[in-house]
Amino acid sequence: MKSILTYLLLFFSLSNWAQPANDECTNAIALTLQPITNPVYTSGNLGGATESTPACSGTTSTDVWYSFTANSEANYIFMPSQSGLDLAFEILDACGGNSIACVDTNSTNFSESYYNNNFVIGQIYYIKVFLYNQTFTNAPFQIAVMDVPAPVNDDCINAINLPLQNISNTTYTSVNLGGATESTPACSGNISTDAWFSFTANSVGNKIYMPSHYGLDVAFEILDGCNGNSIVCIDNNGQSHSESYYNNNFIVGHTYFIKVYLVNQKVSNAVVDIAVTDIPAPTNDDCANAINLPLQPLLSVNYTSVNLGGATESTPACSGNTSTDAWYTFTPISVGNRIYMPSHYGLDVAFEILDGCNGNSIVCVDNNGQSHSESYYNNNFIVGHTYIIKVYLADQMAASAEIDIAVIDIPQPDNDDCVNATNLTIMTDDTHLTNGILGGATESLPACSGTAANDVWFSFIADATELSVKIGSEYGLDSVFEIFDACNGNSLACVDNNGLNFSESLTYQNFTIGQTYYVRVFGKNALYYNKSFGIVVYNPNASVSNDTLLKKWQISPNPTSNLLRIYFDDKANMQVILTNTSGQILLEETKCNTIDVSRLTKGVYFVNLVSDGQNFGTRKLIIE
Repeated sequence: MKSILTYLLLFFSLSNWAQPANDECTNAIALTLQPITNPVYTSGNLGGATESTPACSGTTSTDVWYSFTANSEANYIFMPSQSGLDLAFEILDACGGNSIACVDTNSTNFSESYYNNNFVIGQIYYIKVFLYNQTFTNAPFQIAVMDVPAPVNDDCINAINLPLQNISNTTYTSVNLGGATESTPACSGNISTDAWFSFTANSVGNKIYMPSHYGLDVAFEILDGCNGNSIVCIDNNGQSHSESYYNNNFIVGHTYFIKVYLVNQKVSNAVVDIAVTDIPAPTNDDCANAINLPLQPLLSVNYTSVNLGGATESTPACSGNTSTDAWYTFTPISVGNRIYMPSHYGLDVAFEILDGCNGNSIVCVDNNGQSHSESYYNNNFIVGHTYIIKVYLADQMAASAEIDIAVIDIPQPDNDDCVNATNLTIMTDDTHLTNGILGGATESLPACSGTAANDVWFSFIADATELSVKIGSEYGLDSVFEIFDACNGNSLACVDNNGLNFSESLTYQNFTIGQTYYVRVFGKNALYYNKSFGIVVYNPNASVSNDTLLKKWQISPNPTSNLLRIYFDDKANMQVILTNTSGQILLEETKCNTIDVSRLTKGVYFVNLVSDGQNFGTRKLIIE
């Protein structure tokens, strides 16, 4: 019985240590090439194997051999991980030949792989499989050689034509750079794989885009033909990022070639995508096709949009560099107009106003930089003249750059001239201000302080010798006012004491009761399209009792043609003064309740009630 057990142990021991059939290179097992997408592995065991040749990495006392015949230039050799084993392999061009690659990258419990695209088609290659610094009586493993065929567009002459895409709905074309070879040297980095595409430009504006793929550093080069001139090399962003290029100088009808590749990478499976997007020029790409802008009201503005993607350069930019512009026109109905372009993130919008296509430049507006708005206002436009606006991006060019523009009509206020001055009622304090606006106003006279690009006018009939004029504080306004004794008359005072954001006021003690005075208001050294303010003329000496009297006295009938009755409380030295609209005193009566006005011509007059030098108010009288 003992001898039988000894025999069995010896049998199994010898079986475990039996040399595999492919222990030597001359008996290498030929591997069938596998597809990369669903490979079938060949199993082997290093148990019982001997050392044929010294290891290319570490030490080994066991190795086995395989062979394969290359069907493509690109092949991928892969050994899955095996628990406890530190697998390695070497590729040779023949038994006892030259070593092509020694693959021992990952250590115990990890897989090993090798890919290259420089194999010679039809040549037999040999693979020596071994364990790094290990020897086991039982060491099973698996191996496969995968054939990685070159893509059909591996060479420029077989470039795949890319259909032009719409920028709002893009479909990508894919290619697997695994198996691709190097056609020409890379324009950036090192390259051993590339594939080719072509497209025929339908517009001068085209965008070439390759989306990001994790771990891949995609790049491309555009050429004007196979073996032609390089137009641009695009490799800006690194691994796992997209790459893109846009320009508006492509030649319509010309066929361009795109070489796509990986920068400093070579992998057996690298699917990348690409698309060429047609960016047509906007209809108003040239001045001759400028779009007319409807004038907008100040408080309800509708913008007109244009996408500068695809636009070309019509004329040199008045600021920065530009290769894209679009054109608009507008015809003013007022001398005051504001041109406004809202901000768009990342875009540096700008515009130029001209007096005609190929005409004189009126103004170049590029003040604020990227992501900011631009605007221009003036009150010297010619009503009825058609102006041209060129919009553009300063020092930028983008495949998609939607911008907005509006021309806002700023009409002149009614009191833009002295003859149309707004009449002010004299108040008893400085709290009841009348609203005024400088937007749209023009300059009537040279400024008495600084400059005055726009001014408006007010009038009042003095009801006391001492009165105060006040302009309320307004943020952003450095108000100035000037008092005149008549339109085109003498300047009595120029008030500019306090500066920006502060009120201005003056108490003047030499007014003539019953005379009409004029106040000119303007913003110092500024031109406003929409700046309001408040103004008041008041009697600083008015008392509450006087205010009550002012409210109580009346005139009747009104209108009248002969007799006018005045109703007021009995008070010593009460005087009635009647003036015309120019402030000329026509009648003066003391303690008189009835006045004969039949001798006066038809028109508008003013009745003032005065006592002890103080005016208790003015009433408007119409004589028929």
